[in-house]
Amino acid sequence: ILDCKREGCKAVTEGAPAIYECLCDDCRDHFDAVKKGLHRLAIPYRLDNRLVRGLDYYTKTAYEVLSGSLGAQNAVCGGGRYDNLAEAIGGPHVPGVGFAAGVDRILMVMEQEGCSFGAEPSLDAYGVALDAGSRESVSDLVDHLRRNGVAADMDYGNRSMKTQLKAASQRRARYACIIGEGERQKGTVSVKDLATGEQREILSEDVVAAVRPRPSGDE
Repeated sequence: ILDCKREGCKAVTEGAPAIYECLCDDCRDHFDAVKKGLHRLAIPYRLDNRLVRGLDYYTKTAYEVLSGSLGAQNAVCGGGRYDNLAEAIGGPHVPGVGFAAGVDRILMVMEQEGCSFGAEPSLDAYGVALDAGSRESVSDLVDHLRRNGVAADMDYGNRSMKTQLKAASQRRARYACIIGEGERQKGTVSVKDLATGEQREILSEDVVAAVRPRPSGDE
């Protein structure tokens, strides 16, 4: 009934408690952390007390991505978090996050916005966190690199440094940008050239210049 589009349904639920007023302490802490991450990365969002997904395996956060170019049917994709889905179908307990997207709607939006897929860029930098406390710093660094025209990504699975560096090589990254407790305290990043193995520690504000691809002909 929360997702009902009829005016009569909306009138019945008008005075109902908001979903986020009824969260348990753990769920509220998790939701606050999600919102904090969105704020930190400057990703615009809107809380929707009537948002309901059509499947019941979601836990905690659910979301939809909307476009202003599609009229009333404006959902481009939707999904959420499902901590217990793998276990429910006979697998191990592996929490996950995912979404489903309408390819036809994405193509419609791209056409109206004048976008094209273009050539897939090579990966310039791969963020590596040496400990759990450095993950936010690596996330912020990757976001900063992307906003400055650097193709960057990171590990999202709390894996070891060795595994993260292996993933960086598999993604054909030119550099690994490594942050641990020492780097956080000094405001630095250890940048490793994955082709030569050379590693140097530089100030955080100098990372973009260090890993950004140089124009052809530059020494």
